[in-house]
Amino acid sequence: MAERTGRNSPATDESEAVLSLAGIRPLASSSASPTTGAAALYTMTMPNAKRLLVTHMGCASPAAGDIRFRCGATATAAYPPLYPQRYVVFELGYAETISFFNTGADTVVVYCVELP
Repeated sequence: MAERTGRNSPATDESEAVLSLAGIRPLASSSASPTTGAAALYTMTMPNAKRLLVTHMGCASPAAGDIRFRCGATATAAYPPLYPQRYVVFELGYAETISFFNTGADTVVVYCVELP
């Protein structure tokens, strides 16, 4: 593990990069709701946002499908999944987009929080 010299010293090892939820300062929040077999788009709205925190709780039948994502273009079932009840942080800036595709049988709400 890399040595750190002070409380606010940046991590020198990528494995040390962690988002502290206690220190979150949301700039904006919204959601996207892809329906069965369809994509929903989220566009960053705040000029000073640099990151997007994303989470979803899944659907009533988790085995029925999942949410897939793609930055900058429309997602399909071929893209990586977002696992329910976890969060992911994307490096996105103002007016950039992320698409969510629902492979499941139920509509799923994807919660998005823009961060500085």
